[in-house]
Amino acid sequence: MAKRNIRTNLIGYMTTVLDRNGVAYTVEKKCDEEYSSITSDLSSRAYHRHLERAMCEQESAELHNGRQVISYYEWRNRLYNGRGFHMLKKDNERYLSEVAC
Repeated sequence: MAKRNIRTNLIGYMTTVLDRNGVAYTVEKKCDEEYSSITSDLSSRAYHRHLERAMCEQESAELHNGRQVISYYEWRNRLYNGRGFHMLKKDNERYLSEVAC
């Protein structure tokens, strides 16, 4: 099992994503610190895909009133429903460079 650091403010979103996908994990939440840790059997790539989804859900809730936010990876691989969407802030420049004429 790999132990990875995660921003404490993302823990709630990450645990929701992991639960939804049936991933076993343990959390060591440090309420007064910027980072906590999550231990799971996920590969580095799978962990980061779940983390990106958690970031999308956080951005959706905090910045876009619950409207759909997707990552560049999800857009590239068509892993979202056909409705309108917002691009994850960190991926916006990459997305715009690909769709611009």
